[in-house]
Order: sequence, then structure tokens, then C-alpha cells
Amino acid sequence: GDTVQIATNGPIDESISFAKELTLVAATGSRPVFTSTHSIFASTSASGDQTIRIEGLTLQGGEIQVYAEMGNLSAQIICNTVTTEMTAVDQSGIAVGNATSFEVSGNRLFVTENTFQNQTGISVSPGPAGAEGTVDHNLVDMYPGLESTAISLLNLENADFMVDVIANRVNGPGYDDGIAVAQQGSGMTTTRILDNLVTGEVAGAGLGCGIAVIGFSGSLEARIVNNTLPYDETGIGASTEAGVSATLVIANNVIASNSAVGLFLSEVDPATTVTQHHNLFFANATDIAANPSVSPGPGSIMADPLFVGAGDYELKPDSPAIDAGDDSAVPTTDLEGNPITDLDGNPRIQGSHVDIGAYETAPEAAATLSAAASLSALAALGLGRRRQLTASS
Repeated sequence: GDTVQIATNGPIDESISFAKELTLVAATGSRPVFTSTHSIFASTSASGDQTIRIEGLTLQGGEIQVYAEMGNLSAQIICNTVTTEMTAVDQSGIAVGNATSFEVSGNRLFVTENTFQNQTGISVSPGPAGAEGTVDHNLVDMYPGLESTAISLLNLENADFMVDVIANRVNGPGYDDGIAVAQQGSGMTTTRILDNLVTGEVAGAGLGCGIAVIGFSGSLEARIVNNTLPYDETGIGASTEAGVSATLVIANNVIASNSAVGLFLSEVDPATTVTQHHNLFFANATDIAANPSVSPGPGSIMADPLFVGAGDYELKPDSPAIDAGDDSAVPTTDLEGNPITDLDGNPRIQGSHVDIGAYETAPEAAATLSAAASLSALAALGLGRRRQLTASS
């Protein structure tokens, strides 16, 4: 239950491991840096409710792993910078396992080398008691790697797994999956994937997608809403095995310039309910691939989203995505009760309706519009007065 503050800016040439409830943070004004391949390994060893919090640290070549051996663990991995070299199979830059609640938020993760299979930037898996939490506002920069995933959420348990994946930025020059959610136990996964930007994904094997949702067994509910998925191989992919109870909602997403497929409904069991609407498709090799085939749902747009520029996926003022989304698809709060915002932290909804994609464009300020209207009115009055004077003369 203690708090340990690391009050140094100098290099830390060691790894840290502990098996207890503990808060490990950077002291105010300090920037602790773990050098080389040094890592932090934290776990619990007692029953009852426990919290492990790791915040404000920098690891140059290591990883952060938090795991519950006993008890109910609340894992909080917040605002750390991790540069990691993947040197083993099934390795993660940030990993949380067996926690009953979790918050993985505001971290910057750079995967600089990835020569082994099944590696992830951020991975979260529940234990037998299930789990609930958020993975939000993280930056994940992925090095190319076979079957590598930037953010991986896997439920192997006979338990409920509730997770919000909100406002993460994922990029890289050719990794396998951006955000992947898999339900593989007999339990139920409920996920909302909102306001994320995923670009640069190239599938090495399997269902590689910017966002992938897969149901192997059990039950699955997924809402994929207001994401921007440009320049991937496949934008959004979904797959459900026979017997899986699944409901999928795919709405308000910008799906553009993907080299294979925009929306890929692969081997989706006929019993799965899929609702897709108000998405924008543009310049994908194939907009939708599904068996049986489906067309873009109600409110969908086939037009250039008009991004601001190269690498900047905000919307220009004349973008057809502005005010074109479905307001009812947008949740008001996350699992922690925080208001849902766009990728830049701006409020949803602005203007007449929500925008399509991860960014919300603010309408011109009312004061500015009022001033412009007043100037127009004055100009019209002046023009009418001149006409009267001309006619009388």
C-alpha cells in the first residue's frame, strides 16, 4: 500500500520487481530513465483488493508487466514511455494479466525491433474473475513483425471481460494488427472501440486488420464507432465461429485508402448480428468483402474524406464527413464515467450531428457568424441607401 517516488533524472541501470500492492511513480519534477533492457515486473502475493500503479517512468529497451498471482488486482499503467526491443516470442511492451480492473492510459510505446512471432505493444487479459477497464489515449509505434499486434485484448476465461479502447494512435511501417479483440473462452467480451486512429497495418498472417474483432467461442458484443482507418491493408475485420453469440455495430468510421479491403466480414456466422451504417468509404481496393455479400449500410458515404494533409487525418472544413454521422451510435461516457471526446480531446457532438471518423470539427464560433451576418446586413442596407439616393437625384 505504500507509494515509492523515484526522484532522479539520472540513468537507472537495473530492473525492478516486486510482489505486493505498491504505487511506483516519478517524483514531481523528476524523469526517471531505466537504461538498456531493464524492465519492471510487478505482481500481487496476497488476497483481497490490491492496487499496483506505475506512472511517469521511461524505459529504454525494457517492458512493464503487471500480473495478479492472488487477490483482486487494480492495475494502473499511466503516462509511461517505453521503448522496447522484442527479443522473445509472446513478448509485450506493456502487459496486464489477471487484473480485475485496469487502466492503461497515456503511455507512449515504441517497438524498435520485432523479429519474433506473437508480440504485442500493449496486451491485456482477464483472469478467472473477469475484468473491466480502459485502454485509452496511448501512442503505439510498431516496428514490422510477423503476427505482431499493437493493442491486444484476449479473453480465455469463463468470465466477463468489459473493455473500452478509446482515442489511441497506432502507426508503423507494416505490423500485423492494430487493435485486436478476441473472445476465446466460454465467457463474454463486451468492447467499445471508439475514436482511434490506426494506420500502416499490413497483414503478415491470418486476419490482419487495423481493427479486428474475433469470436472463437462464448459471447461477443463489439461497437466499433468513430475510428479513422487510412492506409492499412484491411481497415476493419470481423470473424465469428459457429455457435458464438455475437452482436457487432460498425458506425461512423472513416475507412479510406486501404490496399486490400475496407470492411472485411470474414467467416461471420449467420447467427451473428451485424449492423453497419454511416461509414465513409474511399479509395479502398475493395470497400466491403463479405460472404454473403453486403452493401454499405444506411447513411454511408462514398467520397474523399478530405484529410488536412499527409499524415494529418483531421478533416478539412468542406469534408463530407462533417456532421454526417449517427448521433445515437456515440456513447456519452466511458466505463469510468468520463465524457467521450474525439481523438484530440474535443467534445462530441459539435454542429448539427457528430462527424464521421476520429476527429470532431468545431463549427465556426457563433460570435464570428453573428459578426459576419451583421456586416452582411450593413452592406445590404448601405447598398439600398445608395440606390435610393441615386434614384432621387
